[in-house]
Amino acid sequence: MNFDFYDVFSKVIPGGLLTFVLIVCGYFTPTDKIPDLAYLFFSYIVGFLIYALAAKRQVMELIWFLFKGKTSDVLLSGGKFYGNEYKFLGELKSKVGEDWKPDNLSKTFDFIYRKVLALDAKRVQGFNNHWINTRNLLVSLILSAIPLSFCIWNGQKTWLITILSSSVLLFSIWIIFDRAKGRQYYFVKEVLDSYLFIEKK
Repeated sequence: MNFDFYDVFSKVIPGGLLTFVLIVCGYFTPTDKIPDLAYLFFSYIVGFLIYALAAKRQVMELIWFLFKGKTSDVLLSGGKFYGNEYKFLGELKSKVGEDWKPDNLSKTFDFIYRKVLALDAKRVQGFNNHWINTRNLLVSLILSAIPLSFCIWNGQKTWLITILSSSVLLFSIWIIFDRAKGRQYYFVKEVLDSYLFIEKK
């Protein structure tokens, strides 16, 4: 099986993180009889399941709730997302014209996105990949936090180590969450910017 960078970042790394946590916590014991390549495939399979879970509608709705709104809807309605608003909203509305649906901004964004993808916008695809990679890593980290928290609080450790470990875990989740929110903002902004660039040609 050939792995590209997208597979590595979107599946192998998230899957490898959860696999590593299971090994550290003693839920999965590696053996010398299994080659390293088998662990790579195992991480890929786990990562594939994480990818499928992260893409579920219910999970995405939870993410939008935690983000305090769906990115495209917030920006297209003139609001701020990740501390920024879309500066060219007026120009974008005039370019989209009658396809602008104020009562269904998700449909408006889908129209813009499809038009951009039709022209093979590689930068947009790259930004989308970065967002998906970070989203999958966030879901993997949250899943990993469940056995890791149990391992931390039920292990034979001092209170200081337990509190420090828990703090590092929570801080890591917050950092990846913030990064995922930023990646989502840059992806949507790139889609809108690319559409305006196309319409100016």
